[in-house]
Amino acid sequence: MGEGNDAVPASWSDERFEINDLVARYVEAVALFDVALYRAVWAADAVWVVDGRGSFHGPSDITALFVRLRERQEFAVQRIVSGRVEFGAERSRATGRWVIHSLTRTAGSGAELVGVYDDEYVRESDGWRFRERAFTPLYRGPVALEGAVFAPPRAG
Repeated sequence: MGEGNDAVPASWSDERFEINDLVARYVEAVALFDVALYRAVWAADAVWVVDGRGSFHGPSDITALFVRLRERQEFAVQRIVSGRVEFGAERSRATGRWVIHSLTRTAGSGAELVGVYDDEYVRESDGWRFRERAFTPLYRGPVALEGAVFAPPRAG
């Protein structure tokens, strides 16, 4: 183990894996426009801080905004560039930071976005959820996405 990780109990590697899975489910929900999966990643008292749009509270309002933003896109995919998770004294809470690269196409126009998610996680009875997710853009601009867009596969 690397320096600094020696103080973390081995069982926290399982917790870290579960949080990585939470982030992966978020990315999958965006790419496949899976509203049920998207709603399921948020804690009951969650806050989503969206660049230029303010803060949205609770899974219902957060999911409603997601639907409004995502339904106009023909294509949307996020790629995780890097990420890390840190645990404090409370085993039921953690924080994380993820750099993402996103490609979207809306009304035939492609867009590229690079940014940072700063997260707070909470462990609920059935697993980890986002307590807060705040996005900060680092780059936003046009990109050529002239290829065909296909329907996503059904959830299996």
